[in-house]
Amino acid sequence: MTAMQKTDLLIVTCEYSPFPGGIATYCKSLAATLGATGCQVAVIAPDYDEAEPDVPNVSVTRPLKHHSIPPKTFPGLVKQLRALPKDAIILCADIRSVAIVYALRFLHGRSFRAMVHGSEVSKLSSKSIVNRQIRQAYLQAEKVYFNSDATARIFRTTVGDPKDGLVTHLGLSPDWYVDPPPEFEDQALSALPECAKVFCSVGRLDSRKGQLQAIEALAACKTADKTMDNIHYVVVGKTVDVEYRYALIDRAHEAGINLLLPGPVSQSDLLRLFSLSVAHLLFAQNVPGKIEGFGLVLLEAGAQACPSIVSDVGGIPEVVGDAGIIVSDGKTETYAKEITRLLEDEVSARALGERMLARTREFTWENCARASFPEFFVGNI
Repeated sequence: MTAMQKTDLLIVTCEYSPFPGGIATYCKSLAATLGATGCQVAVIAPDYDEAEPDVPNVSVTRPLKHHSIPPKTFPGLVKQLRALPKDAIILCADIRSVAIVYALRFLHGRSFRAMVHGSEVSKLSSKSIVNRQIRQAYLQAEKVYFNSDATARIFRTTVGDPKDGLVTHLGLSPDWYVDPPPEFEDQALSALPECAKVFCSVGRLDSRKGQLQAIEALAACKTADKTMDNIHYVVVGKTVDVEYRYALIDRAHEAGINLLLPGPVSQSDLLRLFSLSVAHLLFAQNVPGKIEGFGLVLLEAGAQACPSIVSDVGGIPEVVGDAGIIVSDGKTETYAKEITRLLEDEVSARALGERMLARTREFTWENCARASFPEFFVGNI
């Protein structure tokens, strides 16, 4: 009997580990969590030409491309879908897999479920013929999962009411709670002075992430108090807009802000960075066609008792709750006021970090898996 024939759950995704994106993290973590219960999980994923360790009860085949399902893979995909047991569940984890599995439905005859991420739902408002078909695909799914209430609201406004909709918040892996290493691996991060008051932002260098406004807020703090020369702002992430990167560098130089842009770094370096930071800053902005649907990085920071100052955008408030500082008006002066408050009151800053640490424990992949697939946990308390 092949792995596909004894599968309980099949995940089809155009993003998977080792790619570090949110959809990849969701798919790998969900598969591993269900596999640990004895559930037999199969994953159809992209090939990244990198070896990955085996996960118990999880079988991964990689005929796809990153964010793409080549037409030459259609026959094999149909064959795999048709070979599944009748009671197996199919989860389409991203917009492309939903579109293709739906388009091939007359060939495989299987129902499917869909996961909606904030990064994708905002793309569905287009009036194009393709998007109309994709919206129809989601509405035909037997169940639709959303990573936040914010994502669900946008979906219902843009697409309509699904047959069965459910919010299943993402989780955080235990390895984010381990003690940070004593030293940085990254050479640039190693140069941070011991006396530095560090603020960090982790995410792609993209205008919608609000890093430029963070620099403006830090500059306002420095203008109000000339003694704040030891503030360092570390922005970790891939550059997706070179002009925006230069804008960050230029504005930081003008304002006298110590800016560090190391690019992507290891998880161990992130652990140390979070543990050293006064706060994590996510001043996300509403941009047409894009949304912060959840904000997993807020949990990753919180696992090291690093509090966050955030904007009131998308699913971000759902993540931090009352364990973070939410700036509803989005004004630079308000952000600066909150930054100054944490700098001047270290006791309150530590207490806020401890509250966020406690809150992160509400977000587990087991909770996500149980909410999504209770049928796999029957008799398993």
